[in-house]
Amino acid sequence: MVLPDQVELLCLAVQKKATEEAEKILEDAKKRYDQLLRQGTEEINRKLGAERLKLKRQAFQDARRQVDAAELEARRMVMATREEIFNNIMEDARERLQRLRADKAEYSRLLKAMIEKAWEIILGAGDKGIEIRCSHKDIDVLREILNSLPEHFQGKVKLSERPVDIEGGIMAYSWDGKQLVDLSFEAILRRIEPDIRIIAADRLFKGAGS
Repeated sequence: MVLPDQVELLCLAVQKKATEEAEKILEDAKKRYDQLLRQGTEEINRKLGAERLKLKRQAFQDARRQVDAAELEARRMVMATREEIFNNIMEDARERLQRLRADKAEYSRLLKAMIEKAWEIILGAGDKGIEIRCSHKDIDVLREILNSLPEHFQGKVKLSERPVDIEGGIMAYSWDGKQLVDLSFEAILRRIEPDIRIIAADRLFKGAGS
């Protein structure tokens, strides 16, 4: 794995915060739903009491439509809340990846693991070597890493002096340019996004309504 148990790392790190936000916003949505439902019920009773017997059915139908509208509004609020919290989780994950840079030793270990992963994939497919591209902020640290790689890497891993516009991590190309192993922070987040959505839905919203 490029990141140890990366889905859990990014999702669980913000689970408590996201859960609290979910509970608060969903509680507000439920209160609004209850209020609208109560108003609809009161409207039913008012109409049933005021109208003639022949109008009871029409009065009930009108009130039922109001209750249905209230339920629909509540569901929309829940869906909007889920998307808002998921976006917060992804933004928090992005910030946590960025903060990895603050610990140079830890970030260097991560970049080295990425190089080894790219090496395994590209040379495993029969290519002769890899070219590493990175953000301009990481060129110096990657140069140090490449100089310290074991002997069997030497001569087969090159560092491009042309930076790429990524937030962190690396992009590894085969020497013939036909293969790309994208281990940039952006690519990692894109790949784990579906898993984070599943985990967030299961842990934050299970039983919280459709």
